[in-house]
Amino acid sequence: MIESDKPLAQKNRNRVSTSIDVAKLAGVSQSAVSRAFTPGGSVSEETRAKVLKAAKALGYRPNAFAKGLITQQSGLIGIVFPSTQSPIYTQALQYLTRALVAEGYSSILIPFDTYADGDHSIPQLFHYRVEGVIVMSSTLESHLVEECLDLNIPVVQLGRVARGANTNCVVCDNASGGVMAAELLVARGCLRPAFIAGDHATSTNRERESGFCRRIEQLLGYPPLVYQANFSYEAGGAAARELLVMPSPPDGLFCATDLIAIGVMDVAREMGLSIPDQLQLIGFDDIPQAAWVGYQLTTFSQDIERIAEESVRILLCQIKRDDNRCTHLILPVTLVQRGTLRELTG
Repeated sequence: MIESDKPLAQKNRNRVSTSIDVAKLAGVSQSAVSRAFTPGGSVSEETRAKVLKAAKALGYRPNAFAKGLITQQSGLIGIVFPSTQSPIYTQALQYLTRALVAEGYSSILIPFDTYADGDHSIPQLFHYRVEGVIVMSSTLESHLVEECLDLNIPVVQLGRVARGANTNCVVCDNASGGVMAAELLVARGCLRPAFIAGDHATSTNRERESGFCRRIEQLLGYPPLVYQANFSYEAGGAAARELLVMPSPPDGLFCATDLIAIGVMDVAREMGLSIPDQLQLIGFDDIPQAAWVGYQLTTFSQDIERIAEESVRILLCQIKRDDNRCTHLILPVTLVQRGTLRELTG
């Protein structure tokens, strides 16, 4: 019984306890200790309780690094996270880490930074013996993804697709969102539609832009104006200051992200324009701010929770060698109609 072994517990407080100490104090085998600390491990609740009680008495913490050396499995997933203001990535990160913990994995966050000398932070992944990588950065070059694949490290791209990289990805249907945005604006009488683009190098921007421009040209017989910006609130404001003072300013805007659209709205109101009477507006992502009373932005929602969960599922299937096929999963977007579009007439 643990209660009768208090001298052992006290003695072991003066050194780092091991799983052997825990097993002795709990009266179980060392393998039972290991299973008790393994998510989903085959061990009875009674044995698990004994092990946890003994571990607490000894101040024992399982050594994940040592376990990794034995099993050749680190239990670590690298998440490449972009330096961006967008809340959509923060939401995705929360869902990713939750899904990984549920499967017994830990995550290491690697911010995607490019330094002046052209070096990247991505090679840090290889120092941590990660078992897989989820790439959230929308501007990561394909050769860095290929480096992971060359080392037999499975990769899933979340919400984006790197050009030239033949790997798994889970994305929303950006192109369809662009098509729907075009149809919504034209149906409400817009004759001078425009698209405010984010980073032109990203797959998300390219797909939203191509879907919108193609459909506008089909409906109106001429292409929309395209303004090159970036994925930020400030860029939206700067775009509005240029576009809305043109001799024939746009009467409808589709913005690559909600942050851009919110920046446009604030500047448009400063200029005295009425939304949606004088300017109609559509965003993309349905970030929390889009629903704020002061904005009520019409936008497209991604099922970011499902995107994150599917990314984890695909990655773990490849880590466990259950499925080695390259998966390209496209999930639908949902229109969230609020107050920045006029009501349909007739």
